Amino acid sequence: MTIRRAERLEKVPPYLAIEVDRKKREMVAAGVDVIDFGVGDPDRPTPEFVVRAMERAIRDPRNHTYALAVGVREYRQAAAESLARRFGVHVDPVNELVR
Repeated sequence: MTIRRAERLEKVPPYLAIEVDRKKREMVAAGVDVIDFGVGDPDRPTPEFVVRAMERAIRDPRNHTYALAVGVREYRQAAAESLARRFGVHVDPVNELVR
């Protein structure tokens, strides 16, 4: 069975980060000395203070539960503030986020 893509998908441009990575790999394979300014891939170990904080959080039994369906109040408030600051979009963090 052959599955055909919808024609409208052909109009969606390729994800830029994938294209940049493809080009980088192509150049490296050709022997070009490339400086990788990757798209967020870390090139250094995670800082030790972050590893320790993550370890404490993982070992805390309060974190061994399912996430709340509506999300954490502080996070919803911070997300609403970020949307307002970055995009001028005002949302109610109680009723319009993570529902």
